[in-house]
Amino acid sequence: MNIRLLVSSEMAASGSEPSRQKVKQLEDFVKYTSESVDIKNRYPCEQLDKHASYVKKLVETINEKNGEYNPVFKSRVEPCGSYSDNLKIMEPDEFDFKMVMDLSKQPGINVTDVEPECGYKAWGYGYVIVGPEVETLDLPTTVNSRDEYSKQVRLSNEFISINVKQAVIRSLEHIENVNFIGERKLDDPEECTRIYNPGEISIHTDPKRNNHTPGHGPSIWLRVGTELCTTDIDLCFCIEKLQKSPSTSESRKFLIYTDDTMAGCCGTFAHWLESVIDPPGDRVMQLNVKHRQLLLTLKYIVNLMRECWSGDLNNTLYYNMSSYFLKTVLVHHEKTCQARNVGECFENVIEMFCEWDTNSNTFHIGDVTYVRDIHYNRNLKARQLVVIGVVWFFQQIRHSPTHSALWRSILDSDASKEEFLIRFREQCHFKALKDGATKMGLKLW
Repeated sequence: MNIRLLVSSEMAASGSEPSRQKVKQLEDFVKYTSESVDIKNRYPCEQLDKHASYVKKLVETINEKNGEYNPVFKSRVEPCGSYSDNLKIMEPDEFDFKMVMDLSKQPGINVTDVEPECGYKAWGYGYVIVGPEVETLDLPTTVNSRDEYSKQVRLSNEFISINVKQAVIRSLEHIENVNFIGERKLDDPEECTRIYNPGEISIHTDPKRNNHTPGHGPSIWLRVGTELCTTDIDLCFCIEKLQKSPSTSESRKFLIYTDDTMAGCCGTFAHWLESVIDPPGDRVMQLNVKHRQLLLTLKYIVNLMRECWSGDLNNTLYYNMSSYFLKTVLVHHEKTCQARNVGECFENVIEMFCEWDTNSNTFHIGDVTYVRDIHYNRNLKARQLVVIGVVWFFQQIRHSPTHSALWRSILDSDASKEEFLIRFREQCHFKALKDGATKMGLKLW
């Protein structure tokens, strides 16, 4: 269902402002917000370094315990994600790690592209082939369902969601100075607001899916209490696709867990999703200063929406816009950017999200907004509800003559932020959109 979003009469009344003034308001907002939400400006460097060091040491301890339990689970720990890329906002409450498994170098383990007949062909998927050299490792495998005579045996991606996850649980049970409180549904609203005591740690579970998922996308999801804040840890265990002639100038490729919805295509749980890390100095996914500012700002807007809607929806998919999606949008924008300032960049990004009729100040927002992945022939997507929210924020900033004082109060005061979120809920007509779609027999999300 497409949505035609009009600005309120209150906003339209201020539409006589010169266009350059609106762009200036956007520019000022982005600069102020990005500086305010950047964790480097919110915490002393020493405090952040100590916190990050504690988290990494904990992950390395888990990895060591995994290897003691069974060498097949030993990995190389590599920090990644927003904190590692200096793109974390507000709180240092989430860390990401690629856990590059030693299994990658094991003779008999080979990574290949999917077959030409596979439904995932050209989308960046592959298989992990298991040879006779590793039969003694007792790995979970799957056979080619398309060719019953094929001798090719493939590693099941349940190796991550079941075997590796069980190894992590066992490790958590045997780490000193850590209080493992068991499995929790970490995306449950009550669990999301729980403050962990220092040393408390849990792992995500989802009974509705029979626990056949690592936890957070392709990652095993942990939550730990620290002296600074309750912190989420994503452990993305992966198989490295080794280059025949290793070079520091080539991108490194990995196969990670994927929710195998096309299980009948090539064998149950046979597909793995390919992921890329660009080599040092490569600028494919790096942003310049003004686009980094806009990315931090957009991330904060999405965070506000998540706070506002978390009690109304059961699945974050519908009110979230991933950091990777936002970063990919900005990377595409930067390739052709001719904007004179970041305010114009903000307008350009909104035009990537929806059709904007500037004459009538109307936005036409589709069911889903797509953006092409940088590395693969596949689309990333954001749902309609979150795009509506971003457009609403955009209009508030462009048309509000008191935007500076408003945003300073939101960033500096919890009470002001709560008051603003109430206004957001009312003006975005969240309940009206939901009720209207239900009455019409349509699903808005």
